[in-house]
Amino acid sequence: MYHRKTFITAYIFLVGVPLLALVGVLEAGRKLVAPPAVDGPWVVDADFRSLAPSPCSAVFGTLRQPVLLISQSGTHFDFALNAATRLSGEGALQGTDLTASGGLAPCSVPQNFLVTASVSGQPAARVLDGKISLPSCAGCGPVSFHAVHPTAPRTSRTK
Repeated sequence: MYHRKTFITAYIFLVGVPLLALVGVLEAGRKLVAPPAVDGPWVVDADFRSLAPSPCSAVFGTLRQPVLLISQSGTHFDFALNAATRLSGEGALQGTDLTASGGLAPCSVPQNFLVTASVSGQPAARVLDGKISLPSCAGCGPVSFHAVHPTAPRTSRTK
């Protein structure tokens, strides 16, 4: 009788308690929402002429497709602009809003650039619409851009 009682007690603690914990974790995780996936290469449609006054304008002239390369982990990501000299930075996603910054070190005068964008579309057809700006360049206006994954169907720009 003693062994049976010990077995039942051990079974409850070794099987029942972990099962209850698992159910609790699954229930708590039910409310979690994954951030939109933005990982991978992006083909960017933009006119970088408004950055001509920048000492870095030559860098933007060497951009080639896919212009934007993103490596994502959760809500954080690293990115690179695919230019003759790779320019990189990091950013974060908050809901569908993407914000990032990086440095333009290969320029005659080092500058920072900012990227803000909105993520939209279904996972197989994500789209980024946003702006790239050089805050330290007074004569440079922000550049609007539209970006899609190379495998996603192309969408026309509606601006």
